[in-house]
Amino acid sequence: MAACGRCCALALRAGVSAPRYDLNFSSPPGTGRSRANVSRGAGRTRRLRQLAHSAPNVTPLVQKHPVRRRLAVTLDEVANLSRDELLGVAIARGCRHYASFVAPEYIVDRPGLAHEVLGCALLRGMANLDTFQSIRVGAMVLSDAGCSPTLAVAAAEALGVESRLAHIARTALVADDRPGYWGEILTGVPAAIEAKEVEFLPGASRFRLETGKRAPGLGAARIWLRTQYVT
Repeated sequence: MAACGRCCALALRAGVSAPRYDLNFSSPPGTGRSRANVSRGAGRTRRLRQLAHSAPNVTPLVQKHPVRRRLAVTLDEVANLSRDELLGVAIARGCRHYASFVAPEYIVDRPGLAHEVLGCALLRGMANLDTFQSIRVGAMVLSDAGCSPTLAVAAAEALGVESRLAHIARTALVADDRPGYWGEILTGVPAAIEAKEVEFLPGASRFRLETGKRAPGLGAARIWLRTQYVT
């Protein structure tokens, strides 16, 4: 993470500019017609938004950085996909638990889309039911054992969903069995989350498959949901 930070600082000094990716969708989520906004003039500057695309004056160190390269490839594609299309990609990659969230015609994979960017893109949106459900799917994507915590953090910063990623990571530290992965994510995202966000965001039970008692004397089964897409 320290090396990644040095790359970011170098690129900022080089004056890189890029589109800024809006947190929300341009029309009510879940309609199948919504498009993620690409706002070029408004909003605060985020250092990884500035690094989303290579430019001639970017230092060779940044141009060669693998996380930056993977992030640049997929941000524009995400910006032009509706929420239903993103959900369809996630379900095609193994989020079958949530197959009812979207019409079957949307369930199509897009192999060039980085799994971590897909997961973070699904965390965007206004505080409503559609976003709540989408965050559950995004958490399942980001829980894949093959995901890179560095790329997940970079994507969350570029898409403006750091606090939501932090919430998932903190919840998973207690409810999942991969403390190393989630702990590394938490080192790169903000420590504080707004109270209204905490009230809105899903709890552990919404990120797990929970069954009734398995047998006399045995408690309920609680399985943290994850894809097995990244190899």
